[in-house]
Amino acid sequence: MGVASEPPYTNEELAQILDNRINEAGQFGDDFLENNRRLAWQYYFGSAERQEDIGPQTDRQGYTRLLKERATSQDVADAVEAIMSQLMPAFGSDVPAEFEPIGPDDEEQAGAESLAVANVLMSDNQGWLVLAEAVKDALLLRNGTIKATIETVERQSRKQFKDISDEELLTILQQAQQQGLGTKVTSRKDGNANVSFLEIKRTPTVKAVQQAHMILDPNYNSIDISQIPFVAERSFNTRSDLIEDGLDKQKINKLPTFTQDTDIDSTAKNIEGIDDITLQTTKDQDIIEWYDCYMRIDMDGDGISELMRFKWSNRVLLSKEPAAMIPYASGTGFLVPHRYSGLSIYDKIRQVADIKSAVLQTYLANLVTNNTARTGVNENTVNIDDLLAGRPNGIIRNDGPPQDDMMAFPVNDTGASSQSLLNYMDTVRDQRIGAAVSLQMPQDQLARAGITAASADRQMAGAEQMSAMIAATLAETLIRQTFVLIHATLRAGFPEQIMLNRGGEWQPTNPQEWPERKRVNVSIGLSPQERSRKAASLQLVIAQQAQLMQQGGNGIIVDLNGVHRAMLDWMKAVDLNNGEKYFIDPESQRSQQAQQQQSQTAEQDKQFQASVLTSEAQAQNANSERDFNIDNAKIALEYFKAILDAEVEEAKIIGQATAQLESIQAAGAERSGLTNGGGPLGADAG
Repeated sequence: MGVASEPPYTNEELAQILDNRINEAGQFGDDFLENNRRLAWQYYFGSAERQEDIGPQTDRQGYTRLLKERATSQDVADAVEAIMSQLMPAFGSDVPAEFEPIGPDDEEQAGAESLAVANVLMSDNQGWLVLAEAVKDALLLRNGTIKATIETVERQSRKQFKDISDEELLTILQQAQQQGLGTKVTSRKDGNANVSFLEIKRTPTVKAVQQAHMILDPNYNSIDISQIPFVAERSFNTRSDLIEDGLDKQKINKLPTFTQDTDIDSTAKNIEGIDDITLQTTKDQDIIEWYDCYMRIDMDGDGISELMRFKWSNRVLLSKEPAAMIPYASGTGFLVPHRYSGLSIYDKIRQVADIKSAVLQTYLANLVTNNTARTGVNENTVNIDDLLAGRPNGIIRNDGPPQDDMMAFPVNDTGASSQSLLNYMDTVRDQRIGAAVSLQMPQDQLARAGITAASADRQMAGAEQMSAMIAATLAETLIRQTFVLIHATLRAGFPEQIMLNRGGEWQPTNPQEWPERKRVNVSIGLSPQERSRKAASLQLVIAQQAQLMQQGGNGIIVDLNGVHRAMLDWMKAVDLNNGEKYFIDPESQRSQQAQQQQSQTAEQDKQFQASVLTSEAQAQNANSERDFNIDNAKIALEYFKAILDAEVEEAKIIGQATAQLESIQAAGAERSGLTNGGGPLGADAG
């Protein structure tokens, strides 16, 4: 069927164009990628077909037969799981990435949008499981893909109202519209009304897509496929689901039933041969294979391609509509520059796995040969049946001396050389994909090496560099693109408000009002040792912030917002989810009220202290004045006391002088009387 060279295109022409694009994009996958992914799964399960034999075993008849058991290396699976064990604990964070603010007034809004996107991914869509599937695809199958869409479900109901006035009916319709319901009055007669209500439920959906179902050119020039010309996803749904989604019933019923998936790429991961698709018993439950296609094509003839979404199955166009974006995000652990397809763990260590498998087989063959060594015997003297019995400690009957009748041919033990080669190949593996496998038991390695903990930390830090590089590549491709994709999906197709719990307060945000964002800080992808070092560094930062605030640096060099951000970063570094559960945002209303109350309390304390100081100063002044008066009184008292003492002393002197004078006078009088002959002496004398 020919294709028109210019638009507009008919549905038949569009169906043919899609058929050609699907075949062209899938051709390379059929030739190489399918086989690559099939082998990757076989090496992962340890079921890869090998041509080497373990070794011979001698049976009772003396013939050689091959052992049925085969030894295969599980290094691909070990490496994938070891790297997953390092990566996935970090993916458990409630907010694995954050949008950068575009200005000083955008910090709060950017934080709200980051939290909303993280809630949609991690809480509403089992984000840990989605990321685990996509990361494992990337490690094992080169690329991991995540799809983000808005699923719309319409539910219609009808209700009859009897004896209802126009005012009452209008009130009912207005209330229904306020609840987001569509309304339509289908009949109005004799006071009765029949009303049809339409409920439209929109749900943001995020899921990991099987790489086997992705149809695109692997040589596209970027790991970011948001601008790719064509991409399609192989899907399977029942007839009932497709009709319920609004597709034409007649077209759906004419499509052939899909009974079994024979694609080797898709079935390689099936365990024990279980098929993905089983035959259903009723037509409405028949499985239909169809393709969800996104293609850039000029639909209106203006020469500019528009992004369109087509649903296509079995060369039949089921639907077409404009698309706002390509809803896929892709990532890889090993980048190939300027190409969509990366490299996988299988690509990097397939040679290591093959060599280790061969060595294991040779080692086991040597063990078998040593345990069943070839023996030369004298058939005339040795009982051959006893010799071939193989019973442990069994008796071998012979007619002569055993050393003369039987001789075992010696076999060299290759155990030491085999072990040395296996250890060397482990070193090669660690050089190619990192030391995630070797570092699974660091305590045992530390004990065996006899080194100090500090030296072990330095050695492990160097050994983790490749694993850290893988983690960083996945974070900067898969996680970053997924966050941007979910943000754009909510902006384009989710007109409802999203409620967020920020610092214990519920706040609404409307995706329709969000600005476009491309700048994302991914907070995952650190190895355990890197997280430990980051946590220790953040503890030093927090201690320094606290010291500066105590020394008066609050608002000058540090503030509460900076301390809060440091605490949240520290919580993430130590793998504690959602630091908002433990620390209050200084910008929240609750914190603002507490800060205001503390400020008021501090001001009251300051005023009280000032009043106390004033009282103390007044009391001190009063005490000083009292002391001054007392001192003056003491001085006056001492002055008067000195005067009094002087007067007393003077009185004493005067008194003594008077007494002496009187004594002298008395003595003189006495001497005068004796001279005049008066007194007893004179009498006695006469």
